[in-house]
Amino acid sequence: NTNFMAAVVGASLVNESQLPSGVSPYLEIERDLLNSLAKHEKSSVTLTGQKLNDAALRVLTYAIQRSMSVSVINMADTGLTNDSITLFKTIIAESKSLCTLDLSNNMIGDHGMMSLRDAFASNTNLDHLYLQFNQIGWKGAMTISNAIQTGNKRILSIDLSNNPIGDLGATHIARALWETKDQSMLETLRLNNCGIGDPGCAALAHALSQCPNFKVLHVNDNQFGAKGSRMLENAMGGQGGVTGGVSDIIQPGDETPEKVVVMMRTSMPPEERLPHIPAPSSSTEDEPPKADGKPGAQS
Repeated sequence: NTNFMAAVVGASLVNESQLPSGVSPYLEIERDLLNSLAKHEKSSVTLTGQKLNDAALRVLTYAIQRSMSVSVINMADTGLTNDSITLFKTIIAESKSLCTLDLSNNMIGDHGMMSLRDAFASNTNLDHLYLQFNQIGWKGAMTISNAIQTGNKRILSIDLSNNPIGDLGATHIARALWETKDQSMLETLRLNNCGIGDPGCAALAHALSQCPNFKVLHVNDNQFGAKGSRMLENAMGGQGGVTGGVSDIIQPGDETPEKVVVMMRTSMPPEERLPHIPAPSSSTEDEPPKADGKPGAQS
């Protein structure tokens, strides 16, 4: 396909060691990959660790958009920023085959995530989303929250680890889970090292206790204490429904135990153990909700 291959112009292989200081390398999109995409023969696109400039990204998005077979896209550590990620909006919004999207270890940030809000909300086929190490704050978490509430209720796993979403971001995620508790298929949520304290734990606990399909919660290396641990453990099944549970790991020389939480629900906790949660009030994009332990709290 001459027109298809013509899109490769401008995306050439550059040896990073030969570049002047301050000039970023970019990747030649391999012709075998482009040909496979053109023939709808490629189900997975993996470019982990390759640094892509806008020219290469345009080639890639052009190819993927015209392929009806791609179900997995791995763009981890490819140099994506809050500006360049916007080139992926159409793929995320319109792909009917995309099931797994890995955008981890980039620099997408809140601005990039908010630019993808409508795209994530439009995609109802995505099963697994990896966004760890992306400088995403509470506004980026709000984008995921909106996507869950208004669009994709079949997503199975989300990884937002190592992003500073804090209690506000956790509250937004909790609100989405509460709003979709009867429809959401979410099973696994990874929020390791996200700056979550007791208020964020309270919001998550209230919401997760009402989500029958939810199974695994990862919240290692956060800032909550014993109170937050107890709330999460109770929400995930209390005394008989947790595999692994909450552990206190004390390293030599440490004054404070590290809270390690990898919870796996084996069954829904008994109804009488669940706290009643009032329906959350609406929030605005410009004004964050109060992270006071209730998913819908708003000043």
